[in-house]
Amino acid sequence: PTTREDPVCRLKVEFSRIAGFEEGEVWRTRPVTLPREGMANEERVLETELAGARVSVHSLTSPRGVVPGTFRDFWNRWMGDLNPFTLWMEVSPVGADRRLTLVSAVDERGRAATAMAGLWSGEHYAFGLIPQAGARSLSFTFALHRSRVVELLIDTRELNRELGA
Repeated sequence: PTTREDPVCRLKVEFSRIAGFEEGEVWRTRPVTLPREGMANEERVLETELAGARVSVHSLTSPRGVVPGTFRDFWNRWMGDLNPFTLWMEVSPVGADRRLTLVSAVDERGRAATAMAGLWSGEHYAFGLIPQAGARSLSFTFALHRSRVVELLIDTRELNRELGA
């Protein structure tokens, strides 16, 4: 927030790639069986070392399944009636400038699942997925990569004059 006494607004913006990853940043998983409706794979499903961190798929939840972990209440409200499959991930150690990107999710016939949403908090990530009809499993490609944070300084004096502040 700015005031007449402090007309400068500081805004931090994070820039993160969605493609063009180097091979050392990429993890391609084996297929993971999709759980039946209302169920979840709750043990660590997959795990690897990637770009200096331990990356794990700790569960895959079906539509109307019990969502485990940190995001449960928020995720359920955010997804509402969409009811996607939910892929729950952990990255450790967490880095302030390190992000996990779901590059692709494909079924056993090579058909892409729709990635609906993704969010993270600290070391925890969640991705919403809608597989193609009849899919039995999904294989994932992830990238663990650096992002860049820049701080923008905005002089709001002109905006304040226009708004009559």
